Amino acid sequence: MEHDFSPFLRFIAKTTYHIDAEVSARDCRILYILSGSGTYEYGGNKIELCPNTLIYYPYGFAYRISSDTKNKLLFYTINFDFSQEYTDMKTMEPVRTSKGQNDDILYSIPDELKNFSEIIVLNNAIWAEDGIEQLYSEYFNREYAYIQNCSAKLKTLLIHIYRQTLRHGQSNPVCREIKDLIRRNLRINIKELGEILTYHPFYLNELFKKNEGISLHKYIVRQRLIKANELICMTAMPLSEIALLCGFSSQSHFSAAFKEAYGVTPNTLRRQI
Repeated sequence: MEHDFSPFLRFIAKTTYHIDAEVSARDCRILYILSGSGTYEYGGNKIELCPNTLIYYPYGFAYRISSDTKNKLLFYTINFDFSQEYTDMKTMEPVRTSKGQNDDILYSIPDELKNFSEIIVLNNAIWAEDGIEQLYSEYFNREYAYIQNCSAKLKTLLIHIYRQTLRHGQSNPVCREIKDLIRRNLRINIKELGEILTYHPFYLNELFKKNEGISLHKYIVRQRLIKANELICMTAMPLSEIALLCGFSSQSHFSAAFKEAYGVTPNTLRRQI
């Protein structure tokens, strides 16, 4: 991927909204799941959507996004082009395939970037979340030269997506073991991981960050929040028990971390269900 490119960010949103029908995008898109569950269907394939799933899909592909009714999807959606050729075009809603193919597809993928001509699905793409959050903040704060900065941040994200496609299936075995230990015991901490794996906690953190693109502490907190969100939506378990089960030191600590991640407190979410 030696070709230089200058992507244009047309729109980014953090939303639960999706068109519950088969549609076709007219520009390039990135979907990143923050919470909830659902499916992404295209060409006879069905992908189960869960937190940290990232899907890149180019223009012209017919697809359908469906959300679980009880555990609704919250996701980032990014509309963009690989060039600055269509900067005068506004946000473009996908066209329903039942209405036929649209003529205003934006053909912006250079021949040198043919890898991006197909749908890319990346599971456990938690490494992308910080960059997407920064892109979202930059787009809506609209400070001086935000268009150029959005382009630079989007380019970095696309480069990482490309690298991940090259590294697919080559994850570090120690990192895989770390994630398995965390999955089986959300109350585990970095010191305990070091004792189990016989590595210094600092080394484990550096190894994990290098391979997964996120610090070990952030990963643990996010896995706790993902499980907590699931328990809030799918069970009647008291919030105090959820906080304890998911490894938070107190219910107030749990509530603060949850609100920072999802924009609402656990109490508010429980009332909305």
